[in-house]
This record gives sequence, structure tokens and C-alpha cells, in this order.
Amino acid sequence: MPTTLPALAPFAPPPGPLREGGRVLRRPAPRRRWIVWLLALLVSLPACLPLLQPGFFASDDGLFHLYRVAALGDAIGQGLLYPRWFAEFGFGYGQPVLHFYSPLSYYLAVPFLPFGALTATKIVFALGFILPALAMFAFARRWWGDAGGLLAAAVYTYSPYHLADGLLRGALAEHLAFVWPPLIFLTLLPGAAAARTPRGEAWRWTCHALAWAGLILTHHLTALLLAPIWAGAVICLGGTSAPGRRILSAATAFSAALGLTAFYWLPVIAEAGAVKLGADPLSTGYRQHLLPLLVGRSLTYVYRLAADQPWQHVLGLCMALLLLLTVAAASGRALLRLLRAGRMNSGRRMNSGGAGGGGEGEGAFRRKVGLRRFRVHAGGRPAERPPGAISIARWRRVA
Repeated sequence: MPTTLPALAPFAPPPGPLREGGRVLRRPAPRRRWIVWLLALLVSLPACLPLLQPGFFASDDGLFHLYRVAALGDAIGQGLLYPRWFAEFGFGYGQPVLHFYSPLSYYLAVPFLPFGALTATKIVFALGFILPALAMFAFARRWWGDAGGLLAAAVYTYSPYHLADGLLRGALAEHLAFVWPPLIFLTLLPGAAAARTPRGEAWRWTCHALAWAGLILTHHLTALLLAPIWAGAVICLGGTSAPGRRILSAATAFSAALGLTAFYWLPVIAEAGAVKLGADPLSTGYRQHLLPLLVGRSLTYVYRLAADQPWQHVLGLCMALLLLLTVAAASGRALLRLLRAGRMNSGRRMNSGGAGGGGEGEGAFRRKVGLRRFRVHAGGRPAERPPGAISIARWRRVA
């Protein structure tokens, strides 16, 4: 005798008040998400305070970027939207600055040029603290919630190298490039269940390609350093989704980013030899710039402020210890997630074979009604499927 299945209701909250037993439950008030984003913004603002001083701050390379912003503004005023050659540089002989240097950080200053080149450059330096903080908050809150995201944004903003990059070295492009790695890894994570549709996945990988293109056009050396780390993250950050499909999608997005930025990096590769961009393979001069140790004897971060100081950008003992603990904690967390996912998949395979006691197995039930994913309503609220047999009358289809 065929089993009569009850009608399946759509997966939606029941109308009216939520009830648990005979008690009416209050619906939670909608959280004001803008408050945590405002806090992430406020976290980064103290780093911008040195930029409020009158004049331009003293730095290693800051004035070079100021001159380039001013030259770009003059060229755009003359109708040249992408000037590869700045004629007034090099004592009037000209220099192909944007032919070899990533241009995006200078174009970000163009909307602020009505306030003057100096103010526009300082605004971009400030955005180099604000935008990375927001990007890191967006990425870290996916893992550790709002509190963890705010902590990660603070650590990312006030990391010694980031501060030195913007306020001491004045490396505008590298300083602004801090915004892209969190966005690249954020778009690498699978979205929520509601967003795992073909359209949602296409949008996610499109944003991934745009983030890579932004990094290449902001600071191509950072892109080269990030590429091997990204390749490992493609394998590790995909959860339980199919690895082959994920790797193919990531490779397609990366190829699209290369295509979008080909107008910049193809001429760089083609004409690198004309300006000695690549070092002579027989030269040994690079050995004079190698650090003796990655970790110094000091407890804190060491940045060379004078020419006679031997070390530059050396990790302190405290930072090295925190780095090791973070890597160990992240590795342990990832291993536990993989083990938990393996146990869940094993349990699902066992349940799909059939339920004991004369009940109908989940696998047979799915095949009969043609449904793919189910949840059970417990107390008026959707809950995950508990282990063991569940009455078919309580299953609801996930829309």
C-alpha cells in the first residue's frame, strides 16, 4: 500500500506571534547593523590624526606621490585621461611613471583635486587607514562576529608596518593596497544559504575578480606576494563545497582580473628591459639589502629611523609569538571544522540508507517527493535536523 505523504508547506515563519508551548515569544527587534560599521570606522580615525597637521608630513616617498597626483590632475585637465608620460618630471625630460607604476591610488585622489593636490593626497592617505579597517571588519565578522571583526579591524589598522607604510615611508600605493586582501578573501568565502544560487555565486566571483583587479592596479608587488597565499586559501576556505568547481571558479575570476588589467601589466612586461626594471641575474647587490634575521631580539617591532640602524621591518619577539599562536589556533579551528564536516557527512550517508523500526528512510523519502534539502520546525521556529528518525509530517521544504 503506497504511503500517503502530507502536503508540504513552504519554508517560512508561521504567521502571528511565535509560540513555544503555551507561551508567546517576542520577536527580536531588528539589529541596527550600521552601529557596528560606525564603530569600525571610528576605530580607524585616530590613525589619521597626524594627517590633520598643516602642510605635508615628513616621509620617505610622500612628496613623490604628491607630485604625481598634481601631474595627473594637470594631464586630465588637458584631456589626457591616462597619461603614461609625465613630461615635467626628470628635470623636464619626462618620466613614464604610469607606464610602469600602478595608477589606481593616484586616480582615487582626482575627485579631491578641487581642494588642492596636497589635500587630495592626504585624503587618500587617510582612506588608506579607513577603507582597510572596514574591509577587514567585513571579512573578520564572518568568522568571529561583530566583536571579533572590530578587534581585527583595530589590529589591522594599527599594525606597525601599516602605520609605518603610511606615516613614515609615505608609500601611497602600498599603503592603500591594504584594502584589497580582506576583500579578496571575503569574496572567496561561500555565501549564506540564501545566496548560494547560480546568480549569487556569479555575483560573488565577479566581486572576487574586481577585487583582484583593484589590487593589481593599486600595487602589483602586493598582488605578487598575495598570489601564493591566495592559492592556498582557495583550497582551505571553501568549506565542504566541491573543490574542483571552487578552484575552477577562482581561476576563472583571477583570469578575468588579469584581462581587465592587461592594459597596465602587458606594457610593463613588454618594456621592462628598456628601463632596467629587472635586476641583472649576475648582480649580487641585493645581498646588501637582505635582513639578517626575520625576528629580532627586541620585544617590540623595530623600524629603522636612521641610516646607521642595521635592521628595518624586523618582527619583535611578542609579535612573532602572537603570529605563531594565531597560525596554530587557525589551523586547529580549520582541522576541527573538517573533522566535524566529515562526521556530519558520514551520519547523512548512514541516515540515507533507511530508518529502523519500519520507518521510511530519508533517502527514499527524498527520491519519492523530489526534494533536495529539508529542515524541521521545532516550536514554531526552523531548526536543524536532529539525529535519528523524524516524523515526515514535521518536515518542511526549504524554498
